Amino acid sequence: MKVVEIDGEKVGIKFTWRQLAQVEEEFGDSPNLFKYDILARVAAIGIDKPEWTPERIIEASPPMVPFIRAVDAAVKQAYFGNEAIPKETEKKSLLPAAGLCRRIARLFKRG
Repeated sequence: MKVVEIDGEKVGIKFTWRQLAQVEEEFGDSPNLFKYDILARVAAIGIDKPEWTPERIIEASPPMVPFIRAVDAAVKQAYFGNEAIPKETEKKSLLPAAGLCRRIARLFKRG
């Protein structure tokens, strides 16, 4: 379980097989977590407290990149447990974050 702080409250994110299937059914096998509405919905699926709805998560607006990392870590935990992540998986992230971060960095280097 990955613990994050949202709006001053510590919240656990953990995905069961059924929750992973729900995420895949709704968003495919690689949801774009840089879209805030998708991030909030995926996180809400993995949070075990029903009061943390996607709308409430969006309203609280936790810092996006650390929150994305927490959701990604929870997904990886569901797939790999405490074992080391295979090298092939490390290279191919479960999220499209690496490419977006590189493009953003290039924009700032130009200016």
